[in-house]
Amino acid sequence: MSHGDLNGHSRLEDRGAKTNDRVAATNREPSDVEDPAPLDSLRRHVPGVVRRIAAGQHLAIEGEASGQVIGVIAGVVRCFRLTADGRRHISRFAGRGALIGLGLLGVQRYSAETINDVQVVYLRAETIEVESQANATVRNAVMRALTDELNEGARSQTRLGCLNAEQRLADFLLGLIVDDAEPTPIEMSRADIADHLGLTIETVSRVFSKFAKLGLIDLINPHRFRAPNPTRLRRLVEGRIATSTPAQDASAVENGTISF
Repeated sequence: MSHGDLNGHSRLEDRGAKTNDRVAATNREPSDVEDPAPLDSLRRHVPGVVRRIAAGQHLAIEGEASGQVIGVIAGVVRCFRLTADGRRHISRFAGRGALIGLGLLGVQRYSAETINDVQVVYLRAETIEVESQANATVRNAVMRALTDELNEGARSQTRLGCLNAEQRLADFLLGLIVDDAEPTPIEMSRADIADHLGLTIETVSRVFSKFAKLGLIDLINPHRFRAPNPTRLRRLVEGRIATSTPAQDASAVENGTISF
């Protein structure tokens, strides 16, 4: 999974004291670790400008000339494209450690907009290209970041092409979970999730309610959940649990006959 995408193992807490601690940590120079994330590796060798940007602001516009790569230090960014008739498809949610704008096209491949308050670093694409030719660490960081994004894209294509609505949402939620014992934040709106999974807002809301009713998740509030047993969600994604109608679900819950 991607280091930076929220469907990978990355998760950002941007509320309370934990948020301040995490943001402060990302402001320090990357530590010497055995396998640093690509963004950490790049920041060691490529100078950048760090900025704080409020929620709802555009960081990039699809098709515009691009001379910079954006690294997400804290916060969450939605990356999306618009169809000719105005429909939106969100290709990825870029969280801490994500890199936006890597590539040799010279233009932005998608638009990027902040979901919440973010801290980002702007790195010159030309400097990254020069350093990658002479520095194996930078070159490997770029390759790892591109590979992560390709893997996440492949997972998204599989999700859209092969899974039903319940399986798509289950797979998405599994990607958000970092610690089974702790509540998991849902930083994006139901509309964002719908546009990412190729569903309607109504379907996303209905499946959330169904999962809560079946005990697959404990929906603490619209922006936070806990999965009592993630294996149940995983089995649903794998098709090892037969889907049922809402009426059957309600009957099973009432009679206590649900099993996974």
